[in-house]
Amino acid sequence: MKEVAIERIAVPWDMQYVYVILKEKQTHRRIPIGVGCIEGAALIGGLEKRTFPRPMTHDLLVTFLETLRGTVRHVVMTKVDEEKKTYHATIVIESNGSTNEIDARPSDSLMLAVRQNTPIFAEEIVLNLLEKHDLSGFDRLATIWPVSSDSSYKPIESPLINN
Repeated sequence: MKEVAIERIAVPWDMQYVYVILKEKQTHRRIPIGVGCIEGAALIGGLEKRTFPRPMTHDLLVTFLETLRGTVRHVVMTKVDEEKKTYHATIVIESNGSTNEIDARPSDSLMLAVRQNTPIFAEEIVLNLLEKHDLSGFDRLATIWPVSSDSSYKPIESPLINN
């Protein structure tokens, strides 16, 4: 298992998906994970430590964990189903002295890791598998996070809907 970090979040021209680009901390190896636009926006909200008037789903899960005296120890990108082009992940949770592994979508795993500030790992098999593929096209995607420090980007306040 190798530690990875969210290097950037990017979109292709058709904006049907958002790609979370994970980068191994000690090397150049990267993992592009396609997630839905809503999941991508929620992940950016977590990375930017945004708060909302009502809890978002992943904030609710964190509250559940904390209420039950549990913590996310780390998350792991465990495997890739090449045929289905699907990643699998595990959330490792510690509660009341026991450790449990929960199968989860990578997007959900990443959102909990970001909100709990816990490490993200990838199994070597995932990193090795991706070395066989040309991932250079992902370098041409438009980065939407992090925003460059030299940009004029400033978050805007959106009208809130009470729910």
